[in-house]
Amino acid sequence: MRRYGSWLFVAVTLVHTGLAYAHRGHHDDTSQLACAQREVRQSCAYIMSQSQLYRGTCQLIANTQMCVRNKPILSLDTTQLAELEIDKHGVVINPESYLKQNWLAMSTQG
Repeated sequence: MRRYGSWLFVAVTLVHTGLAYAHRGHHDDTSQLACAQREVRQSCAYIMSQSQLYRGTCQLIANTQMCVRNKPILSLDTTQLAELEIDKHGVVINPESYLKQNWLAMSTQG
């Protein structure tokens, strides 16, 4: 019985460590830059890894306003990326306008 208690302790510790890692802060500030000129609850979007479109809304978390993703990450090809207006940090300038893109509207339909 004592042997199982040790394994249970190790399992709980590993799960807790994994959860803490999953909720660590952003390792860059792109999500914060995406909301620098926007209000809380406004749409926001930014590019990560040169082709991953992150979409969400601006939220205030621990006194820091940042873009919180609430839609699936989209992998974009170069043609799709060219259709978006993106600043040097990877922030989509007018996130409301990307909904007008036919390829995006088709990818968000269920």
